Amino acid sequence: MSYRSVVVLVLSAVVVTLLAAFCARVFAQASEEPTPAPSQALQPNLGGTEGRYKVVIREGVRADTFLLDTLEGRVWRLTQYTDIKGQPTVWLYMERLDSQTDVMAFSLSQAMTP
Repeated sequence: MSYRSVVVLVLSAVVVTLLAAFCARVFAQASEEPTPAPSQALQPNLGGTEGRYKVVIREGVRADTFLLDTLEGRVWRLTQYTDIKGQPTVWLYMERLDSQTDVMAFSLSQAMTP
């Protein structure tokens, strides 16, 4: 097995483990809530128990701010582009890798750093 294959395999395992732990927590919280009514579907939630979307901020770490879609399980990370004029802050969609096959396909599509 080549060095690149070993690195890809190890990184894949780490990514899957971290993603699984995060998703398990998100889905556990989402499963405790009823499906929102259509009138609530697009209203953001800043910590309450109602609404489709939840903003989650890790205490003391502003960089760990996420927007969770509790209905479909999608996740966005709050990101600031410091290399763009005005340094806009946007919600950046996070791809989900739900299986080892997804992880391998993603890993192989990315350029490796030297």
